[in-house]
Amino acid sequence: MYASPEAIEDLFDLQQLILERTKAEKQFKELPQRVAILQLREKKTQIQAKAQQVEELLKQAQQALRRIMDEDESMANRQKAKQEEIEKGAGNFRAVENLSKELDTIAKKRAALSEKNDAAVAQLEKVKQVQAQVVAALNQLEAKETQEIKSFQAQGGALQKQLAQLEAQIKEVSANIPADVLREFNKIASHNGGVAVGKYADGRCGCCRSVIDAAHLAQLKTQAPLGVCPSCKRLLIV
Repeated sequence: MYASPEAIEDLFDLQQLILERTKAEKQFKELPQRVAILQLREKKTQIQAKAQQVEELLKQAQQALRRIMDEDESMANRQKAKQEEIEKGAGNFRAVENLSKELDTIAKKRAALSEKNDAAVAQLEKVKQVQAQVVAALNQLEAKETQEIKSFQAQGGALQKQLAQLEAQIKEVSANIPADVLREFNKIASHNGGVAVGKYADGRCGCCRSVIDAAHLAQLKTQAPLGVCPSCKRLLIV
């Protein structure tokens, strides 16, 4: 395959640019911040689910405490009413005795409610503490995520800029290479990690380092200056 010395030089330049682009793309995909951000977001999703559970527990604890308080308030009103009845019927011993028994029952119920109230308050405080821990964990993760995003944007932005520059250079160099040579180069490069051309030297292919025997070498010279390595099928400068 014919190619001018300038086109051959451009092929090697193009190959180098493609390899640099591949390296930059790999670096971009493997930026540690990308993995860190994904892991942080996964943790945030888990903690947000926990936050919803805690929110529901908080709601239940508040409702339980409210029910106890409402019941105690009702008992307190009944207690007050019974006391007033006792004061009004002070001369009626049997009525006062019955009312006193009722007051005693109410007092015992309020005492039991007081214990329930203490337990409900303790449960509410416990849930609030868990909620505070969840909120703190979320805030910490969000701060870390923001930090990782900034780092990713800085480092990733530099790589993206480099990739854009490489793409522009690849396009510029490609324009100087004959269409048929470029087409063959790109076809081979796509199957060989970007390495599509090498030089014949010391009886070997410059790409795969395979020894080229005399018969194949004679055939390559008929294709000069661009032949194809019989082993790796890459373009070979003879």
